[in-house]
Amino acid sequence: MKCPICNKNLVQIIYGMPTPEVFEKVEKKEIYLGGCEVFVGLEQPIYHCYNCNNNFYKDLVNYEKVNDST
Repeated sequence: MKCPICNKNLVQIIYGMPTPEVFEKVEKKEIYLGGCEVFVGLEQPIYHCYNCNNNFYKDLVNYEKVNDST
């Protein structure tokens, strides 16, 4: 799936407590960590673009810019 802003590949956002295998995939930029808390009934972004640093919702229209403090 491609980012609607920069046309680079999107990766899935994973929520919950990550396993060692998940950390390995994050290091390879194969997935993105969305946080440890999963909010039932609240729509959360499900895709991330490492190139333009945006998180996208299911419709790929609505998104939020990630505040990168690193």
